[in-house]
Amino acid sequence: MCLKKEKADIEWFISNELFHYHDPAHAAIDPDNLWMVAQAIRNQSVLEIEYQKLKDHQIVKRTVEPVGLMFSEYYFYLMGIITDSSTREAFHKERSLSNHLSAR
Repeated sequence: MCLKKEKADIEWFISNELFHYHDPAHAAIDPDNLWMVAQAIRNQSVLEIEYQKLKDHQIVKRTVEPVGLMFSEYYFYLMGIITDSSTREAFHKERSLSNHLSAR
């Protein structure tokens, strides 16, 4: 049980956090894309992904065998095996410009 002084301190900290809070400045998650990726993982389908790199803004296309999704710090990450180089990487879902399943 909190004392009055401790409760006031906690309330001040919470109000201070709420006052200074800023929403993350990124695009909203597209539930259709998230559902499509989840289904590709479940069905062991192949995904073609097009995304933009952060450093040089180059648009890259990859064919990926998805193995899982992870959520961390406001972002979804797709874990998959890049079929053209057999290297496992995590792709940042929000950077993805378009995703579509390929029938293989």
